[in-house]
Amino acid sequence: SIWCGTTAGLSRFDGKTFHTFTKKKDGLVNDIINALAKDKMGKIWIGTEQGLSCYSQGQFSNYTVEDGLNDNFVQAIMVDKTDRIWIGTKKGISILQNGKFVSYGVKEGLVSGWVESIIQDYAGNIWIGAHNGVSVFKDGSFTNYDSRHGFPSEKVFTICQDRERNMWFGTIRGMCKL
Repeated sequence: SIWCGTTAGLSRFDGKTFHTFTKKKDGLVNDIINALAKDKMGKIWIGTEQGLSCYSQGQFSNYTVEDGLNDNFVQAIMVDKTDRIWIGTKKGISILQNGKFVSYGVKEGLVSGWVESIIQDYAGNIWIGAHNGVSVFKDGSFTNYDSRHGFPSEKVFTICQDRERNMWFGTIRGMCKL
């Protein structure tokens, strides 16, 4: 199946037809979808403007600040190699592991509270694109990069790693690599 987040719910295309899941009809936490990820068990994780949803075996489970998420506005989701769910919000990062959230923000060393993208590189480091630059989470701490490191803008929206293991960053004013 192909999954697509829209401003009118979550759509699944099975190769023949589309099925759209909504808050009202199916229990999705919100219909405005900002991010999607699939874990090793096949669960679909959905980031919305009002929290996080998980679709598994035909049902939705929803997570909000009441459950330990650091903010309800979810902009990015990434499943790492150990199947932890990394959630980027307007207030930093929440990591869901074994049913519990652990959160990191500016106070813990993250470059910015507003997170736009998250990826894991080949070495296992977590790269976080945010409104004030990029943070790399390695061995329990953050290393931060910003315009002083050659970024055309400190608003980093996308991150990817190429086959040669170069890190590429899409910013509001162009792209660059480290």
